[in-house]
Amino acid sequence: MLHIAPRGERTGTRNASPRPPRSNARRWLASLLVALGGLTASHTSYAESHLEVVIRETTRPPDEGRILIDTTFINTGDAPFFLHMPSTLFGRTDDGLHGDRFIIKDADGKRLSYRGQGAGSWGRPRLSHFVVIPAGETVHKEVDLTTGYEFPVAGDFTVRFAAELNVASLDLESAPRAEVEAVLENSQSSVESNEIVIHVRAASPLRTTVFDPLDDTCNAAQLASINEALPIAKEKAYKAHAFIVTDAYPFSIQNGQLVYRYVPKQRFERWFGAPPIAAPLPHEAAWNASDSGEVKSALLVVHSRLIPDQTPGIVIKCGCPGSAPTVAAKAEDHNLYLVRFCPAFFSLPLVDNTVSRVGTIVHEMSHFYDGFPGRSDYVYGKSKCEALAKTDRWKAVRNADNFEFFTMDTTPYEELPKSE
Repeated sequence: MLHIAPRGERTGTRNASPRPPRSNARRWLASLLVALGGLTASHTSYAESHLEVVIRETTRPPDEGRILIDTTFINTGDAPFFLHMPSTLFGRTDDGLHGDRFIIKDADGKRLSYRGQGAGSWGRPRLSHFVVIPAGETVHKEVDLTTGYEFPVAGDFTVRFAAELNVASLDLESAPRAEVEAVLENSQSSVESNEIVIHVRAASPLRTTVFDPLDDTCNAAQLASINEALPIAKEKAYKAHAFIVTDAYPFSIQNGQLVYRYVPKQRFERWFGAPPIAAPLPHEAAWNASDSGEVKSALLVVHSRLIPDQTPGIVIKCGCPGSAPTVAAKAEDHNLYLVRFCPAFFSLPLVDNTVSRVGTIVHEMSHFYDGFPGRSDYVYGKSKCEALAKTDRWKAVRNADNFEFFTMDTTPYEELPKSE
């Protein structure tokens, strides 16, 4: 899970004083560190970006033996910090691990060996491969330690996060100049978190999502079922994008310029929440960075990923050994456009407002990072997605199920005409 905290009062302007005053972000960090175990923030003088990491056990109830750790990345410096996703915890949209990022020791001081998967193939570094943390802001990622480490016995274990930074630079040949100029080199080469003690109640085996490469071929009937749904998914994604442009944000021409306005639409607000009154409109500079702009862009990206002559196209595999029988499909978001279709997929209706083959494809194709950030899996199911749109709009517009339900929604809402 990925969450960027709201911006506070602190700006990204560098302080000209040799010893900058203690910022709100640093005061908050000191309080957080004290609350998490009596730690105190270091008194380093920050000239550029500076990253602090705090870990703690998640506040969620135990879930089938999973060991969930919330990792908070805090930029206490005066410039944006660029976290390379495959080198930290952000290479997956689920809570799995893809590298040895934690130092875990048992009661005897013996370190647990990492046994999980690698980050997969990301290709040449691009701007979309980085999580950017503005000055004074935080990013959270929740991970399940059992996807990378096996806990052989019950007992107490110490846990600490550690990572090398600045391990990747943008590829000057493939990246546009604007991207190269946008990425700032971090002045920090590594980072370690506080250390916590977790109590494991019972031995926890490794949770693996490794698939048998010999058992991933689709038969003729399965391919026919998938291929029947693909063009409809492409069409649905395009029509959902068009709804944003023509219904929720219609335009008019004023003095020779396109001027947009927002028209409240129940379908849009049901799945993505109501934009704030002062939210940017499509003709304004801040639109692309806004939540509504994110929705529009993501729908167009999903549509483009389903056009074979514009992208490498979806990579189809069948079989999901180790997955629950209710799982319809799994996107390997670290392997571009690779989707595994599980047995449950083939029993779904072709098109439906709730769960369908078409909707499942839209959901899975929203996960990938290919120059545009993939959607996450914060919640599943209609009721939870509707609640998320009301309580946390930021997450709703970045949740794959919300995109699936919005795309497939054909509810005949009673609304005023667009001209009203």
